[in-house]
Amino acid sequence: MIQKYKKLFCSINNPQILKSTSNKSPAQLSFLYQPCSQTTRENPPNLIILHGIMGSSKNFRGISHNQKIASKVNTYLLDLRNHGKSGHKDSMSYPEMVEDVHEFLFQNDLLDDDNIFLGHSMGGRLTMEFATRYPYYVKGAIVVDLAPYNYFEDKRFTFIDEMAGMMERLTKIELSKDITALRNDIISASLSKEIGEVIATNIVPDGQGGYKWRINLEAINKNFKSQVVNLEYKGTNKYKGPVRVILGCNSEYTSRDIVPSFHKVFENLNEEKDVYFVSKAGHWVHYNQPYVFIDLVSDFLDKFENSR
Repeated sequence: MIQKYKKLFCSINNPQILKSTSNKSPAQLSFLYQPCSQTTRENPPNLIILHGIMGSSKNFRGISHNQKIASKVNTYLLDLRNHGKSGHKDSMSYPEMVEDVHEFLFQNDLLDDDNIFLGHSMGGRLTMEFATRYPYYVKGAIVVDLAPYNYFEDKRFTFIDEMAGMMERLTKIELSKDITALRNDIISASLSKEIGEVIATNIVPDGQGGYKWRINLEAINKNFKSQVVNLEYKGTNKYKGPVRVILGCNSEYTSRDIVPSFHKVFENLNEEKDVYFVSKAGHWVHYNQPYVFIDLVSDFLDKFENSR
């Protein structure tokens, strides 16, 4: 009942709330919840974490459990559509995923402005899309190692074709093997051992003595080039709130000269104060340099101390 009235109140004050950008029903999103560890802190904000492609809610558990983070926020680690334990759909455009997240906020009584979004890679692009679509639910945004940039036209960036090739190889892996051989096949098909180990976490028992993909690999593969890596932001809305951009110095997804593309999304971005390049880190910044990453996130969260 509280949620019903809250949604009605929000729809009156923000008429866009009931206008979905998709004609299809949202995917039901699974998530992990971690309450703020500082029990004496009243009404901590919520940190909503969105993983990258082929990832899951588990990717950021180590980050969220660190006391520099856990003592400041309630954390929701989401599985995005076609990932983890969340609903499977044939399509996965960013407007559709925005509505998935919006429905998650509604179902969990989070329709307010006390949500700080942290998104890595695909999750970072989704964070940008959500913040421009529903800015009144976003207190702050952290984007990790992906720009709202037209990567297709810049020949320096080869990760799109490399990822597409990897997914084609993954779809051809025979699953009727023992788990050790299966994991080795996944790692061999992947772009690196690090990526392969993350992808291998998506293999689960099928209940019949074998294994299956937990992710909807077919849909992810089908939509990869047409939707998932269509990363350039072409909207007209801009997010005016606080932002932090965290990029890996050694990442194949970023370059210092594409940083200006973030101005398409973030109206008040200050490149000197809001954009951080982390040394000795690739695309998986939070794995390569976890303590630096935690400090950057923790420092950003400090902006919202006593803001409620």
